[in-house]
Amino acid sequence: MLKTCKICGKQREMMSWENTCFQCNEEKHYKELKEEILSGETASTSCEDKIVCPHCGEIQEYDADDYEVYEDGDHVMQCHDCEKYFRLTVSVSYYYDTEILND
Repeated sequence: MLKTCKICGKQREMMSWENTCFQCNEEKHYKELKEEILSGETASTSCEDKIVCPHCGEIQEYDADDYEVYEDGDHVMQCHDCEKYFRLTVSVSYYYDTEILND
């Protein structure tokens, strides 16, 4: 359903019970997570879609050459912002779909 986001004012696809768009919800989540990290309330993250430094709360941007962020397992990373080190645990999942081909 196309609705107007109450935060950004843009027309976005949302569920009937939602009043803020995915992008605004995501920005709010990472802002709140950063505040929790900086206040000392939390010292780690779990199951995030983005890599967040557990020292400063900044989202870490990586490119295709940074194999660590795509390889299953534990890796030692250095924050691009505060330059402190942290452990990154990557969990890779695969899903498969099949369908009959019409001959």
